[in-house]
Amino acid sequence: MSLAVEYYFLVEPDWADGLRYRRRWRTSIQSGITGFEIRSKLYTWPRRSIDYSIGAIGNDETSYLKRKLFKSMSGVAGVPFWQDETTLTAQANSGQAVLNVGSTENRNFEVGGQCILIQDQSSFEVGNIQSKTSDSITLSSNLAYTWPAGTRVYPVLKARIDRGFTAEAKTGSVWTARIRFNEAFDEDITHYVGSMPARFQSFGDYKVMDIEPDGGTVSQSMHKPFTLTEFLGAQYTYSLYDETVFKFTGEFSFFDRSDLQEFLDFFDAMAGRWGAFWLPTNVIDVRISLPFSSTDKRITVNDGDAFKDFWLDTNAGRNIIIFWPDGTFACGEVIEVEGNELILYEPIGKEATSGQVDYLVTCFLPLARFDQDEIEVDFFTTNVGRIKTRFKSLRWDMPAHTTTTTTTTTTSTTTTSTTT
Repeated sequence: MSLAVEYYFLVEPDWADGLRYRRRWRTSIQSGITGFEIRSKLYTWPRRSIDYSIGAIGNDETSYLKRKLFKSMSGVAGVPFWQDETTLTAQANSGQAVLNVGSTENRNFEVGGQCILIQDQSSFEVGNIQSKTSDSITLSSNLAYTWPAGTRVYPVLKARIDRGFTAEAKTGSVWTARIRFNEAFDEDITHYVGSMPARFQSFGDYKVMDIEPDGGTVSQSMHKPFTLTEFLGAQYTYSLYDETVFKFTGEFSFFDRSDLQEFLDFFDAMAGRWGAFWLPTNVIDVRISLPFSSTDKRITVNDGDAFKDFWLDTNAGRNIIIFWPDGTFACGEVIEVEGNELILYEPIGKEATSGQVDYLVTCFLPLARFDQDEIEVDFFTTNVGRIKTRFKSLRWDMPAHTTTTTTTTTTSTTTTSTTT
């Protein structure tokens, strides 16, 4: 079923307030009293929405805004993905179907969807996308008008206005509002679903989510439900959780569209809360005290007793990840502790020299998932965005004796992880 757009809403965002872009999956989670989960993926592609602030100044702009909202409040709107702007690199003449553009990559251009060429609110043309390459769009019908090089081109979201919207009249001719547009279901679009980017490396059966959050934004909480009973002052606690669950939040800033898209593609590959991956705690959990070679299975730390007493054989501390100053890392599974030496199942696979030891960042590496089905990107310009996300460690026993993998800055092809 193809949805017909009833009107186009071309009031541009007030970038001072930013634009928020969302991708939403839906996951059914059945959680037992011990914290173990069975998760089901309910969507085959993510639903999208955008919201942004608008300002209408003067009678012409406020009249345009009121006309659009009054006439088609419940109808299907065509709204440009304003954050996905590209431009014509060559004049597009009336009667031609091919648009040469700066880039369609890392943007919401989709076969079966629409794109729009815009000069202003009253001068625009819409076409259906038949095919596309990285720098061209082929429309299903020819253009009716000629558009010069430099004309702005956007993908179009077919959407309905969220019913919670309110416009405020600041004066008789000045209106402001923040409006959210929720995607309307359209089966004729070849919806883009991100796959696992090659840059994410594997450790055993799962990928490592190694994108570093912004400094000072990481927070960590611990969760272990328990029953408290008391009688005449005596107290007794009981929990079916054999281990505390971690919850994490962090913010991630992006200044390049390709880096931002990798994060969104990772989220799509996990289908929101459905998939599992290794997540560094992004804080220093272990202090390494001596250098080691790539073939070493023994890593000397400052306090082996603390690791043995509290973290050995736990889901939280069983695996560690070591980051080098250049951003590369290595993962290992700790199977025993002798004195101040952590004994790994396999060699660590990467050398640390005496000059590097003080700069190594060693974190726990629990198995985790996203703790949200909807991801939000706050765009401040068309290329700069920020994502705030929540994660949760998982309660099943992780596979023992995983294979250590060392990353480098060179991209390599890997396979997509499988979740239980």
